[in-house]
Order: sequence, then structure tokens, then C-alpha cells
Amino acid sequence: MKRLIEKVRSSEFLTLNEALKVKVSLVMIFLLIFGMMTVPISFFEDFALTIKIVVPLVFVALFSLTFLMLILDKSRLAMHFSIYTFLGLTVYYVGGSGQLYGYLLLFITLTVIIFYQDITTYILYGGVLTAYGLYYIQTDENLISTITDTIPQLGPIIYQSILIGFFVVYLIHFILTESMNEKLNEEYLKTQKANDIFRSYTLRYTSELEERDQITPIYERADFQESVRRISLLINAEMDKKIENLEEIIEYYFFLHKQNITSILEKNNASPTAIKYAEQFNNYLINKNNDLNTVLFEFIGLHKEGLKIKIKRYNQHLDEMFSNKTNRILGLAMIYKFLTTEITQFDKWGRVNKILSHQEVKNLLQSKLFRDFISYEDMNFFLQNEKLFKEHL
Repeated sequence: MKRLIEKVRSSEFLTLNEALKVKVSLVMIFLLIFGMMTVPISFFEDFALTIKIVVPLVFVALFSLTFLMLILDKSRLAMHFSIYTFLGLTVYYVGGSGQLYGYLLLFITLTVIIFYQDITTYILYGGVLTAYGLYYIQTDENLISTITDTIPQLGPIIYQSILIGFFVVYLIHFILTESMNEKLNEEYLKTQKANDIFRSYTLRYTSELEERDQITPIYERADFQESVRRISLLINAEMDKKIENLEEIIEYYFFLHKQNITSILEKNNASPTAIKYAEQFNNYLINKNNDLNTVLFEFIGLHKEGLKIKIKRYNQHLDEMFSNKTNRILGLAMIYKFLTTEITQFDKWGRVNKILSHQEVKNLLQSKLFRDFISYEDMNFFLQNEKLFKEHL
């Protein structure tokens, strides 16, 4: 229980599967309490003996299957079995009680389905449950007995409207949430791709500067190699299964910094051990754009003072930055001038030492990528006046 509480507190750091596992565990606890409170009481209801025996057995079977799926790390299946258990209990009590208690149980089960935050599951199970609830309200007379006799036709409409409203409100919530999540995910992937390009530029610039200024790269420095060796030996000493040839592996790690990993992995005559360690070390080479450098750049960014000016988020489109057409044209001219006079591209030797030509800038402005910066109107203006851009800028 203590471990579950800790996972709930740190749920923002869990993966989707781990978070779903925590949700199923919480639902199972609620399900166990709910079942222990209601199933024994059902023996006092006016049910047939077979029903009184079958229902507890089915409840125990479904609960056990849910628990088994959790142990096997099948969180999605566990989620479905937990919902089946609640649906079974709902139909059992709704059909048997015929009172307001059964009506409220519909909302409890819908809330459990909502808790999983899965739109497909909500539409499938929630829709079926809502349809069953509407049928139950329409056919049950005891439920609407509290409504005054002067308007008996209004009773089922009120109950049905509340149930439909509850379902529709959360359906809209799910649709809006999915739309927002999809947009945020697209922005995240776009930003991640841009950061990956910027990191590759940074590593390339660093390599060129070290070569120009005759600076020894950090992975070739004896003090750094000795520090890595000591840390590796310390970690190895604390491991249950110690690595015997650790010194050779450390040397191989630094050796890979000067090699082409792709060529090593593609060699047919390379030993399986060499390929195995090359694949593992590929994510931790200091001079490569990999996971290790991603973490290093993020860590350095936390301790670097940023710009003092305020920059509005997503404010990179000319239409958003400038309110009139004249300023947008000037902005477009500045972009053209910068791309045709400043070094921004790789040359044929892989060095950042190339300026874009007029035709290359034209192709770039017409590309889909540049719609994040200029509109179709601005692009058409450039195409109609490209001769002026080329001659005067």
C-alpha cells in the first residue's frame, strides 16, 4: 500500500503503462470495498438462489483475472476486466433493486470508466451502459414513483436527460482533451526534431573549434579517462554480477569515439561481443548526437542564464509578429537577405560553410516547412516580385 501511495504521488514521472497500472490498482481497491459491502447484502434481496450463488462467483473470478493481469503486467487487459466487473455489478443491482440506488450506480460505473481517461473505452463501455440506463429508466416504474402524479410523463425524461447530459459532457471533454494532446504532441515532436538539429550543429561547431585551436577533446584527456575508469570500477565493485574484462571494455568505449559506429555494426566479420558493446555505447558517446548529449544539454541549460527579453510563445509567424502588410514585407525581405548573405548551410564536405542561392531560397519559401513562418500571401508576393528581391537584395 505504501508503494502504491508513493507511485500516486509521483505519477507525473510514470510511463503510460505504469500510470494505467496504478489506476487499475486503485479501482481494484475501490472494487473490493464496494463488493464486500454490497455482495453480502444482496443475499437479503428477493433473488433466486442460483443468482445469489452465481453473482459472487463471477465477481471473484473477474476480480482474480484483473489481479492476474496486473501481475503479468497486462495493464490494458486488467483495465477491461475491472470494467467488466463493474458493468456486471451494475446490471445485477439495477435489474434487481429497481430503485434510485440502481440509477446512482450507473453514474458510479461511468465515473470509473472516465477515471481511465481512454476515449475509446469510454465510448464503447460508457455508450453501452448509458443506452442500458435509458432503457432501464423507461421501463422501471418504481424509479419514478417519487415524481408527482400530475406529470407522470415527465419522470423518465428528467432521469434520462441527466444521464445523457452526464455522458455527453464527458464525451466532449474527452474529444477536446484528445485534440489538445495531439496538438501538444505534434509541437513536442517538432521541437524535439529542431533540438536534435541544433545539437548536431553545436557538436559540429565544437569539433571544428577544437581542431582549429588545437584543443584536446575531453574524451582524449587522460584525467577524464582516469575518472571514467575509477567510476566504472567503483560501480562494478557494487554489482552482484561483476564484469571481469572491464578494463578492456573501458578502452573499447574510448576507442569508439574515433570510429564510425555504423561501419562497425555493418561488418560481417566483427565479433558478436564487439557489435553488442558498440550498440550499447552508441547512446553514450560524448562526440555524438545521442541520448547522453541530450541529457547534458538539458542539464547545462538549467544553469545558464537566459535572455532578459520576453519572447511570446509560438510567436514566429510574420502575420503574428506584424499587424500591417508593410512590416510583413520588410520581415520577408530581411529573411531573404539573411539567407542569401549569411552562412547557414552545410557544404559538400559537411562543414557549415554555404550560402543559399536565389533559387534555393525560393524553393525553401515554397516548402511546407516555411508555412510556420510566412503565409501563402507572403509567398505569392515573393514569387510575383522575385526579380526585385534578386536584383536589389
